[in-house]
Amino acid sequence: MEASETFPGTSLTLAQLSHTDTGLDNSPDDAALANLETSAQVLEQLQLEFGPFTYYSGFRNDAVNAQVGGAPGSDHRLGLAFDLATQQGSIYSLFQGIVNGPWKDQMREIFLKPGQGTLHL
Repeated sequence: MEASETFPGTSLTLAQLSHTDTGLDNSPDDAALANLETSAQVLEQLQLEFGPFTYYSGFRNDAVNAQVGGAPGSDHRLGLAFDLATQQGSIYSLFQGIVNGPWKDQMREIFLKPGQGTLHL
């Protein structure tokens, strides 16, 4: 999959969900790419309900994860974790909307990073 291609049925690209400023190659393997495709479907539905997101961290391969000081077992390495902010409303409203709605059961973990103004899914 090319970085500029959108995941099927979504407006999200591989580049959005795997962006890194490290300068390292951050290509996902086949398993992570499959997870990213599934994650993109959920993220697209969340964006339809809550408005567009800005993605700060998504997939990180082992080299990128190590470079940024990520946890060795991070779900980012699997294409299953994303740090994002809403472009409409507050990050707190987004958090409440997810944890109090039907989306909660589709998340492995959900927590706020208030100092960064982001939400980790």
